[in-house]
Amino acid sequence: MAGLLADKVAVVTGAGAGIGAAIARAYAAEGARVLVSDIDPGRADALSAEIPNSIAVVADVRDEHQVKNMVATTVESFGGIDIVVPNAGIATTVPLAQTSYRQWRDLLDFLDHGFRVDR
Repeated sequence: MAGLLADKVAVVTGAGAGIGAAIARAYAAEGARVLVSDIDPGRADALSAEIPNSIAVVADVRDEHQVKNMVATTVESFGGIDIVVPNAGIATTVPLAQTSYRQWRDLLDFLDHGFRVDR
């Protein structure tokens, strides 16, 4: 498929819904081969089935081993990586005063995912 991203390989985390899914669809529409990554296997598989030239990998971006597996799968399947979109996100509705220290540490650890994925 010809397009702006023909012959490019993109990794999109948090691709199971919302902005991540829209990015994965747009990249595929422009010719990219896309690794669809999400923590939810059903959402990752459903999107990968919908868009051409894609594969799904379930990964929790807080887990370095899972991120390394995601990258290795991309390279094995597509031969390399040209574009990385560290889109995965989390949200909480707990007021700060009611947030536990563990919840706070989990949030901060999650924010490191851009480093883990891009590295």
